[in-house]
Amino acid sequence: MDQFQTLYYDYCKTYYVEPNETILGEIQKVSNGDNQTKSFNLSSLNIPEAQYTVLGKLFSHDFLYTSIHLNDCNLSSE
Repeated sequence: MDQFQTLYYDYCKTYYVEPNETILGEIQKVSNGDNQTKSFNLSSLNIPEAQYTVLGKLFSHDFLYTSIHLNDCNLSSE
């Protein structure tokens, strides 16, 4: 999971976005778990618009998570 966090930091740097503590916390929570189901849950959290591109790029390279939850986190369909 350290590679996933490193990739997140790299994308933040590439897109001139400050790393988000909420997203980093979710990465850490999943990396510390010992279950095989890896769920990335940002439901009901306020995710800054600047993070959308970073998350999109990040998840396009991910193979660790079995589910991603983004309900009610202020993402628009635009």
